[in-house]
Amino acid sequence: MKKTARLSVLLASIVVCLVLLIFFSRYPRHDLYRHSFQEYTQHIQEKAALEDRWYSFAGTEVPFWVNDTITNRFEREYQNIVSNIPQLLLYTKRGILYFPYIKQILDESWVPEDFIYLSVIESDLYPIAISPAWAAWIWQFLPQTAREYWLQVDGYVDERLNFEKSTEAAAQYFLNAYDALGDWTLAAASFNRWVTWIKSLVTDQKETSYYLLTMNEQTWRYVFRATAVKYALKDFQKFVDIKNLTKEMNSQTKKVQVGSIEDIAAWSIENSYKLNDLKELNPWILTNQLPDWEWVLHLPIK
Repeated sequence: MKKTARLSVLLASIVVCLVLLIFFSRYPRHDLYRHSFQEYTQHIQEKAALEDRWYSFAGTEVPFWVNDTITNRFEREYQNIVSNIPQLLLYTKRGILYFPYIKQILDESWVPEDFIYLSVIESDLYPIAISPAWAAWIWQFLPQTAREYWLQVDGYVDERLNFEKSTEAAAQYFLNAYDALGDWTLAAASFNRWVTWIKSLVTDQKETSYYLLTMNEQTWRYVFRATAVKYALKDFQKFVDIKNLTKEMNSQTKKVQVGSIEDIAAWSIENSYKLNDLKELNPWILTNQLPDWEWVLHLPIK
């Protein structure tokens, strides 16, 4: 038994080494990093002393001075993220695609920019993420919640998968939550549970600070995780050639307004588009037709 266990550990170690070897061979240091991996590691170690930095979410400072529990909670989330180089690179590349538009919508809605990072912890910015509870896409809206925020979810389309519309819905949710709770960190936490639940905690415990409330593990980790992602990405991107990655990730698309389409495959051929491109750029279309309505398609520039 012990021999089998040692063999399993050895094989797991070999697999990890191979993954890291493939990763760093595919992404040469001169393309992605201004400094070496060793320098990045040293940088993170130097930042391990939290008392030397000011961390905040949506303008509210993380109150490390209150007790060690808060410090330990944040340290756990931060260290989990900064030690995962491939994941940070993935977040950075996906953020190049999604963050500019999210920031624009949040700014227009008067929502703090830090709410961008909720999209990361909700879905890893994975465009077709679906949870076991059927929460979908970057913002992980449940079908009922999506419909409450004017997203169409039926057998033809699922606008939770429409990046622009779902982001607008998320911004409206944050605003409504802030109006109900009067605090941005509580509004962020409510996205993990719901507003009435957070409000009941505040009332029952007579405490208005997210960091001092007693709640379930997942929700209490939620804002800590978002804050950790915020600072981990900012630190990591000092060592990444953003210009090179942006050039790699950029793709030219345009918006086309259409009405009902009886046969999307035939429409694609008639208009000289590849059906795969149309489906990839518009994952919210679930079938081969669109009902009668005004729809906006994202299509590649020919």
